[in-house]
Amino acid sequence: MDFNNAARVTVGGRRLDFAAPTGYQLTAILSYVSRAAAYRDMLGPFFGLEILDVGANIGSLGVVMALAEPDAHIVCIEPSEHSFEYLEYNTSTFPNIECVKVAIAAEPGPLTIGMPPILKVPGNTGLITAHGYIDDEYKETVDAVPLDDWADEDISFIKMDIEGQELEALKGMHRMLSERRPAIFIELKDDNLNRANTSSQDVIMMFAKYGYGFASVTSSWDKLFLPAQIGGTEIMEGSELDARLSRLNAELQQIRLRYQEIQKEGDTLKQAELVILGQIKERKVDAPDEPVLPDFKDEEDMEKELGNRGKGPDGYDPDELLVVRQGMVERDAKGAADYIDKVQKEE
Repeated sequence: MDFNNAARVTVGGRRLDFAAPTGYQLTAILSYVSRAAAYRDMLGPFFGLEILDVGANIGSLGVVMALAEPDAHIVCIEPSEHSFEYLEYNTSTFPNIECVKVAIAAEPGPLTIGMPPILKVPGNTGLITAHGYIDDEYKETVDAVPLDDWADEDISFIKMDIEGQELEALKGMHRMLSERRPAIFIELKDDNLNRANTSSQDVIMMFAKYGYGFASVTSSWDKLFLPAQIGGTEIMEGSELDARLSRLNAELQQIRLRYQEIQKEGDTLKQAELVILGQIKERKVDAPDEPVLPDFKDEEDMEKELGNRGKGPDGYDPDELLVVRQGMVERDAKGAADYIDKVQKEE
């Protein structure tokens, strides 16, 4: 591997060398390093002294965590041969970082990874995945293990970015989630998860089963999951979880049905309005010789005048409102339409 394109930077008086397969990735790792203080402020309180960087790629966040928490032992886990060589180079000056070349899955065994052509950016190995159609350029079969292999360690923080493999990883974390209860900083992108026939909602529900809640951190897809009960956990049984999800789905279905009804009601009103306006134009419905409403100065004046006219027990007469709209359209089409819509909604 050629590391001649390595960039040297100084962080806190310390000179560091970083290399990457592309200029884009080199810029990215240098950007992460430059924001080390911000990440320390945001995530540092959850780091602790035993950290797993799952999907470490070339070490961007592993290095940041090592700079932010120099006393922590950080295990950087990366399955891609191509990325792993850069990972070892970029972390070589950090004695508190250990690099492990392995994939993460629900069960131990072989796993084929690679780059879907639709995601391919020349040299950018940060998008290597185990899901979707994979071509031959970065394709390889690697060993995979569950994260419970580290459950005997006092893991306090896990960063996870594994391109759609997140739910499989959680399936292999029963002891980790129920006993160790680490904070977990995870990337959840539905584009990646959909290739694995799952979704971010599935991952969130899996966390909920173990009593974890989340907060968005740096973007809509970066989430920090924290245990609701520190020092213990109440695992929701599958039947209870299914029942709660069923209730939520039923409520959602009712909301969708009501929305469809409202849309139909709106369409019916619009059709009736067009028919009556057409009849007015054809003189099939008598229209007054004089405008029903005076020539208002502004919307406030119009509201005042309409208020003075008063309402019957059923509100304004629909035909009258439509005649009002027809008269106003000739003067101010948009203003009249907006106002009548407002009156109809208030009724």
